[in-house]
Amino acid sequence: MSLAASAVRLQPIAWRIFEENLFARGRKETWAELFFVDEKDCVSSIMVNNTTLEELRKLAENLFYDDIKLSDIVLTIKPEKAENEREGQKRTWYIAGPPVRTVFVSVGRPRKGEGVKRIRP
Repeated sequence: MSLAASAVRLQPIAWRIFEENLFARGRKETWAELFFVDEKDCVSSIMVNNTTLEELRKLAENLFYDDIKLSDIVLTIKPEKAENEREGQKRTWYIAGPPVRTVFVSVGRPRKGEGVKRIRP
């Protein structure tokens, strides 16, 4: 399956937001790294920045007021192809298409202290 055709479904188990100069981009940027258990039961991660990071922050903020965490939901992230030509070189990469969509794991709102059942992506 090609990256362009696939969508990633994940239920975060942990996440962090940090600022760093990654991938030789020449500038410090803010990144979010989401950790999850993949279909092979391995801990995996996906990193996002820019527009996708802002969508994720808005989502987390809205969930906060309902006493729901990112670990209580399943995120669906679909890559979208982006292209640019600079100095005669065509560059292609994929970005997570906004908005980050969610499916709630539990029916109704979980009570405080009550675990939320994990589902397979």
